[in-house]
Amino acid sequence: MKKLPLGAGEPFTWRSWGEGFVDVNAAGHLEIITNPATRNKVDLDSLVTRLRRQGVRPPVLVRFPQLIDRQMGTLQRAFETAIRTFDYRGSYTSVYPLKVNSRKATVSRICEAGRPHGAGLEVGTKAELCIALSMLGDSGGPIICNGYKDTAYIELAAAASEAGYNVVVVVERPREYELVSELRAKGLPCPALGARVKLNASGMGRWEESSGDLSKFGLTASDLLDATRLLKECRLLDRLRLLHFHLGSQITNIRNFKQALQEALRFYVELKELGVPLDTLDVGGGLGVDYDGSNSSADSSVNYNVQEYANDIIYTTKEVLDRARIAEPRIITEAGRFLVTHHVALLVDPLEQPRLTPKPGRARARASNVDAVNELNDMVVEINSKNWREYLHDAYQKKDEMLSAFSLGFLSLKQRAQAESAFARIVELASRFSRHGRFDGEDKAALERIAARLHAFNFSIFRSLPDSWILDMLFPIMPTCRLKEKPAVKAILADLTCDSDGVINKFSHPQEPRSTFELHAPPWDDSYTLAILFLGAYQEALSSDHNLFGRPAEVTVETDGNGGMEILDAREPDTCADMLARWGFGDLVQDHVPGELHAVPRAVQPDSPSARLERVMTRVLTGGTYLDRHPAEAANPVPGEADTATEDPQRIRPRVATGAKQARSASGS
Repeated sequence: MKKLPLGAGEPFTWRSWGEGFVDVNAAGHLEIITNPATRNKVDLDSLVTRLRRQGVRPPVLVRFPQLIDRQMGTLQRAFETAIRTFDYRGSYTSVYPLKVNSRKATVSRICEAGRPHGAGLEVGTKAELCIALSMLGDSGGPIICNGYKDTAYIELAAAASEAGYNVVVVVERPREYELVSELRAKGLPCPALGARVKLNASGMGRWEESSGDLSKFGLTASDLLDATRLLKECRLLDRLRLLHFHLGSQITNIRNFKQALQEALRFYVELKELGVPLDTLDVGGGLGVDYDGSNSSADSSVNYNVQEYANDIIYTTKEVLDRARIAEPRIITEAGRFLVTHHVALLVDPLEQPRLTPKPGRARARASNVDAVNELNDMVVEINSKNWREYLHDAYQKKDEMLSAFSLGFLSLKQRAQAESAFARIVELASRFSRHGRFDGEDKAALERIAARLHAFNFSIFRSLPDSWILDMLFPIMPTCRLKEKPAVKAILADLTCDSDGVINKFSHPQEPRSTFELHAPPWDDSYTLAILFLGAYQEALSSDHNLFGRPAEVTVETDGNGGMEILDAREPDTCADMLARWGFGDLVQDHVPGELHAVPRAVQPDSPSARLERVMTRVLTGGTYLDRHPAEAANPVPGEADTATEDPQRIRPRVATGAKQARSASGS
């Protein structure tokens, strides 16, 4: 087993995308850095072992809320530095968009971390506004109300403003100004107002149409003029205090953002000269994350850092408004992805050990009446570092000849299996020899793809990382252990779903995305696990019940002042009963799951096939939706697991009662 000195020729690219967030320790284990100042870390391999001893097996979603604290502090310091550097006379406020991750614990942590800085929340629906009102309380942080609005939405915002909340209603379409003007007739005061402007400038990549002429939201220049006229007629112009624009999520190129900012500032200047009392500029979201480590304008990267982002906003705003002799406004950003992306990881384990391609030897006699089969067997022995290109091309030709012979009935199944094994071995050897040669990168990528094998892991892409499927997003992936060993298995990762789209065949790399992922050579012990990182933004909100795979187990992990690891919260995975009840099969659950509802008794003999079916059905319904370990593996638990599993208070157990409760709710009983 070849060992690598740490940092030298590392097969994984974690230093490029994970600087300050992940590390690899001397044992070759992947670590999450929860506090860069104190270097507090969570050893993920140790975490997997500990969780298994508590009865929690992958897939498991792990949250590191301390990373939210860290990102909030980083964002605030970046703008404070920019304000000092450029002698900016306005202020800065961060608001977090609830749509990015609206889980209560996440929002609570955001509010807690942002409270000393006066941070607020951004909402886009009535439901999200209700959350913001409950979470911010008396903090005074702003609540920015975006999205399409109806009368109820605006009245709720107005009532909240009257009750003392710092609410700003950002108008997205002309009709909403008419709804605002009707508030007085209903005895409600008008809250502070904002206007979202539709810019000509646009972003790039997946979200470029968030701005520009075809953007979904925003007011044109004509709309703005009409709106200011209407507000003036209604004597509400003094309520219009904020100008807003949004270039799109994950802005990859800082140049595009600066162009949009310049255009938005011209709107700001023109409106001020028309007598609109603006004092706040909301530059929207889009502060991106470098998922692949390329530090480029690629879709899964950014070509700037947070300090550059803050500097450009503060400097450009000051320059434009000083030239126009206009007071510098408060700056608001709606950074969500930046704040929460890094704090969630998914740990997944393989379904089975990889099988190595057997190495066939040269046959003493011609093994087949088809020359292609014999020649493939010979090439396995004769291929070397000098002739591998030629032999690889020949192998493809011989493989085609072999398949034709099989289709015509000249080749037996056994002979075809032998030929396929020989071909796979040739590709494997050619891939190995190619690492030391010089040739076109496209040819190398194609060869790696040919040499790869599909390996299934215990998770659902549609449930846990839907953007990998929807948007072809790249998420960093690494084994949690053996990271000082050179990997040897080229892989494409498959999930459990019965869907051909349930694969990951594009992987993060700082140079260009790779079509294969490298796993370590077998055997894989019980702790061999992959960590899929940076899943905190949007993935839970967009997750799907495809194939009725439910939410995996979840744990929240923090480090203490001494660097120790503490599991603060553990949540059970969804059971099959939970998923069936969610989709309207509560009656099925009622019939088979004991508990509060009591299963309907069945008149069957205890040892009859029907009774056995009933017992198995109940066991399946009360169990998890993901696959159990193979019986042979389950018979070899982690050392100490049998002794500690039943005693540990944090051990996760099947949720029989929960499934029954959902069944009752779904059935209306």
